[in-house]
Amino acid sequence: MDKPASAERNTSDIERRKCDRLEIPLGLTCYVGVDKEKPVEVVLVDIGGGGLRIRSDRKLKVHTELSLKIKLPHQPKPVSATGETFWCKEGTDRGKAKKYEVGIKFVKMSKTDWERFVQYICDELLDVFINSKGEIEIRY
Repeated sequence: MDKPASAERNTSDIERRKCDRLEIPLGLTCYVGVDKEKPVEVVLVDIGGGGLRIRSDRKLKVHTELSLKIKLPHQPKPVSATGETFWCKEGTDRGKAKKYEVGIKFVKMSKTDWERFVQYICDELLDVFINSKGEIEIRY
């Protein structure tokens, strides 16, 4: 996908299933809309180039705008992005309280943050798919 000439990255045309997903423990702060005073309690389930999946105690309506701060390891500044809820499913957290699984697609990210994020995801994918001999292992 070509990068747009503008400083902002529009990623709304990326489909989730076209991007690999990683289950990696990253710090995530999530705010609903422009209200950045109180974050929503969430747990990151998985993340990829087009978006992420979270678990939350709170039901989030589809098309809700979210402000996201993603903490990448060994980087002092988090990646900032605007996301939009794509789906929300009710579930349980291993028999405990009700939880919701929420799919979020990225809709805006600065060019600098996009480059940092993509580099991190690529590095993580290489770690997953390169074996001890330095060969790429494709898993289907």
